Amino acid sequence: MKEIKEYVEVMFSTLPQTEEILNAKEEILDSMQFKFEAYLKQGKNNAEAIGLVIGEFGSIEDLKETFSIPEEKTKQQEVYQHYPKGYIDRYLTYVPKFSWSIAFATFLIIAALAPISLVENTQYEPILIGIFLFCLIISVSIYIYSGLKLSQFNLKSDDYQLSKTELDDCSNYFKKYEPRFIPGVVFGVALILLGVFVAYLFETPYLYSENAQGTALLGFVSIGVFLLINVSISAHLPKALTATKQEKLKEKHENWFDDLTGILMAIVAIIYVGIGLTNPNFFGVGWIMFPIVALVMELIKHLFSNKQDRHN
Repeated sequence: MKEIKEYVEVMFSTLPQTEEILNAKEEILDSMQFKFEAYLKQGKNNAEAIGLVIGEFGSIEDLKETFSIPEEKTKQQEVYQHYPKGYIDRYLTYVPKFSWSIAFATFLIIAALAPISLVENTQYEPILIGIFLFCLIISVSIYIYSGLKLSQFNLKSDDYQLSKTELDDCSNYFKKYEPRFIPGVVFGVALILLGVFVAYLFETPYLYSENAQGTALLGFVSIGVFLLINVSISAHLPKALTATKQEKLKEKHENWFDDLTGILMAIVAIIYVGIGLTNPNFFGVGWIMFPIVALVMELIKHLFSNKQDRHN
């Protein structure tokens, strides 16, 4: 089926990328997939089924006639730039490293908080708070370094087209990382819920320990959040490479939400550290501000995106 999709992409690449044509392309792909599966059920092998489906597709001239596109307009659409050799391969190699770095930096912040409640109001508390602040500095440095390195890859231009080799590289990447997404999310959420359950156990009369509650909760949460961030970024970040024009336009509309979220998270971080330095007990509970801000902004972006889709 990959061969059929690539054939359709090539045929439509010379046509104007209007909404009408993009919708027609999706419909044709669905129709060709249906025919491909029908031929397989008739006993044809993969190669025979692909040949028959493509043979029924028609030519580029048929497409131009269907959409009433002048010859001059299609010729203009044939000019695309290509990424430098190895550029996409380097990007796909870096994305898993980026996702792991961001996940680890977040894990480090939460995990460094975990033991503080165990030594609350003891002589060791200032030491662990100092370790936490050191870990916070390391994590922020990782955020900045990883983000700057990722920004070196400019993949937003509509004037660039992936070669067949680059499309194959993307396909192989998604085959490797997309299957990890759902199990990673399920396991990550399960660990967070397990942390809540273990923290609850330390409220029971037999295991009661107020200090151990925070440590158990943050310990499980740190691992769960690491998994959630790692699988999410690695599975979805490279999809911008193969996104359609409509998807890229939608992404541009949503970018200002991401910028606003980044600014709010920075403000929250300043407030968190500022209050924590004057009241060390705040470090153990104030961390909840970060996921709350992220979830609220994601909800607002989702509602705005749905509203835009209805208008379109």
